[in-house]
Amino acid sequence: MHEKLSELVQATKDMFAHAEAHSEEEFVPAQGKEIVIAATNCVRAAGDCVTKAKVVIERIGDFDTNSANFRFAGNNVGTDSVNASDSTSTYPNSLRGDAASIISHTSTRATTPDEVPSSPKADAMTNSYPSVSELPSTASEDAYGVEAQMLEKTYAHELIYKDGQIAGGSLPALVEQLTTHEATPDAMFVTTFYLTFRLFTTPVELAQCLIDRFNYVEESNGIAVPVRLRVHNVFKGWLESHWQAETDAEALGLILTFATGKLRTALPSAGKRLAELVTKVSQVRAGTPTPRLMSSHGKTNTSATVYSALDPNVPNPVITKSQMNALRNARNGAAALSVLDFDPLEMARQFTLIESKLFCAIQPEELLASEWTKKTGRAVNVRAMSKLSTDLANLVADTILQLEDPKKRAVVIKQWVKIAAKCLELNNYDSLMAIICSLNSSMVMRLKRTWEAVSSKTKARLEELRGIVNVGRNYAVLRKRLENHVAPCIPFVGIYLTDLTFVDVGNQTTRQLPGDGNTESGISVINFDKHMRTAKIIGQLQRFQVAYPLAPVPEMQDWMQSQIERVRDSDQSNVQSYYRRSLLLEPRETKQSSPITDNESVKGFRDASGSSTRERFDFLNALSTFKSSSENNSTAHRGSL
Repeated sequence: MHEKLSELVQATKDMFAHAEAHSEEEFVPAQGKEIVIAATNCVRAAGDCVTKAKVVIERIGDFDTNSANFRFAGNNVGTDSVNASDSTSTYPNSLRGDAASIISHTSTRATTPDEVPSSPKADAMTNSYPSVSELPSTASEDAYGVEAQMLEKTYAHELIYKDGQIAGGSLPALVEQLTTHEATPDAMFVTTFYLTFRLFTTPVELAQCLIDRFNYVEESNGIAVPVRLRVHNVFKGWLESHWQAETDAEALGLILTFATGKLRTALPSAGKRLAELVTKVSQVRAGTPTPRLMSSHGKTNTSATVYSALDPNVPNPVITKSQMNALRNARNGAAALSVLDFDPLEMARQFTLIESKLFCAIQPEELLASEWTKKTGRAVNVRAMSKLSTDLANLVADTILQLEDPKKRAVVIKQWVKIAAKCLELNNYDSLMAIICSLNSSMVMRLKRTWEAVSSKTKARLEELRGIVNVGRNYAVLRKRLENHVAPCIPFVGIYLTDLTFVDVGNQTTRQLPGDGNTESGISVINFDKHMRTAKIIGQLQRFQVAYPLAPVPEMQDWMQSQIERVRDSDQSNVQSYYRRSLLLEPRETKQSSPITDNESVKGFRDASGSSTRERFDFLNALSTFKSSSENNSTAHRGSL
């Protein structure tokens, strides 16, 4: 790198020296070309430095090492001694020679680096680290004999690949890929494994499998230390970022024994650190949130960031002193307020803040194995969000149906359309869906005289909003908007729950590993592709879990919550009561016609039987019904998703 920088400096000096010797109008392209070449060489040299540094880090591991004084003689240090092949590459033929097999024919152990002439300077650099001093040379005379022994113990033949990605494998084979020494494991693979391993194994089985992996590489001098470091790192990541006390506590004893025994003997620093982590997580009681010792890609963003109106990047709340006084009086029961008393934008902001708090609290574990459909499941935040959306839909219907005058009802409808439009501006699609579903419900849509009093401008805006949340083609319009959306955003969670249900119900938990030309002789392995699909859907939801830069107005949020609770506890919040109220306001005519015609989205939402907003909007009930019906027919469709 120093040599390339020197060339760049010299090329620059030559250009200026040449410029001084000639007139300013003379241009010599060759001088500029030399600088470009020298600069390009610098960039390449920098890239080489980064690559070589990564090689050293891979061999050392990421735990703390003992302090030491390092001295490097010379200006250039190369690390060309390691050139590891990609462990995830695939070949069409299997280990048994079957050309039709889809089993990986890559390295039959977790690690086989290509032989490349070693660099003396690289050896000097890596040997200067105490943690690598335990790594013997891989150029020993019996290296091939050791590799042959490893072939007998590997589980690489128990992997199934699809489109270059791991689609299935036994637990030992997946653990081998998780702890391969020749390349950093794929980030998506690691995230999926941490998130879903409890669906196909137990914490104790995983811990034992990792320990077995640590043990059976001891005969291979060339890969023992790197693999053992990876095993330590997997344990470390599990304890620091993915630990669940209520299910994983049973594995603590086994992990502690390993940390204070074999790991400390082989890698003292790693053993000490892992034992400390075990002590920390053992203090967490089951049923309580596990404090994350460090950030994790596999966890949702549960940041409790609360913005203030004093923050220069936060817009000021649109609320007057008289409105604040009215809210305080309403808390004491001294004043009656309605949605018409406040600005639609601020109403939308406060609804968004209330819902965002629940949305950002959703943990990935709540979205696994249709957990939200189970009465005793742990999907508390998903259920709370569903309940809030249903309550908001009921509140919209209640505020409309409690008024006797059709013109007053039309004014309330106009206000809710404005609030829905502001929710769209705030990327709050969940509240938008709740409001539109309520306005499209049969008990509201049948109010002909009310809709006649609604302005054409309001109807046109409502049509635009209906088009965005239309259920046609599996919410095609809404999905398109969410594809490249930026956070913060509150998506309609029902879309993701539907996709997760399809993956969970439509895919088997295991795959068949082909045998020697006989399918029946194959063994069943974990269908990891199913878990990868699940993790990707959860990741799509996770990217939106960012706090909104909005200032809360506690008084307004309290009033909103009180209105929701009032509707929830009232006798009106059921199918019959809402529809009877609608019939009392505007009795049936001999020939009933829709107040808004040629509206396909309305047809999609309307229900002639008069089913309630709660039945229509509670997507948990809908998905539960879907899952129940899908399971009856899943045999013919499994594996097709």
